[in-house]
Amino acid sequence: MVSETAGVINGFVLGGMNRDLELAKQRFLSANKRQYVAETLTTPGLYLPVIQRVSKNLTKSKEESVSPSKIPFRLLSISVSSHAKGRGVAEKLVQAFENEIASLTAYGLSVKKTNERAIGFYHKMGFEVEVEQPDCYYFVKKLG
Repeated sequence: MVSETAGVINGFVLGGMNRDLELAKQRFLSANKRQYVAETLTTPGLYLPVIQRVSKNLTKSKEESVSPSKIPFRLLSISVSSHAKGRGVAEKLVQAFENEIASLTAYGLSVKKTNERAIGFYHKMGFEVEVEQPDCYYFVKKLG
């Protein structure tokens, strides 16, 4: 779902079933592996974050790789352009997203603990912490 004004994108929201999102991510990474590697190698600022992420994923047990959330439908990503921040775009996107999934009883999302602005926003929008992990929160919002 995209918000735009006069042809300018203000923001977007993307969500779906956990299993579908994971399959789409794996297909995308597999199909774009060469470009992903090339971009990483030609952008030195990405070296450390990529190495840290890969290292963390390699040392995870199978149990740690599985989402601790019991909610199968997730809001995967929400983003608002800098020119549109503070204008209610995120709230409108979430409301439109919820209208699209009104037949569900709940949906969830995860957010890094360092993202204080997002955490405050999700609390304001009625989300509750479902699971707390060392580096992130899993939120849930009941619908209807």
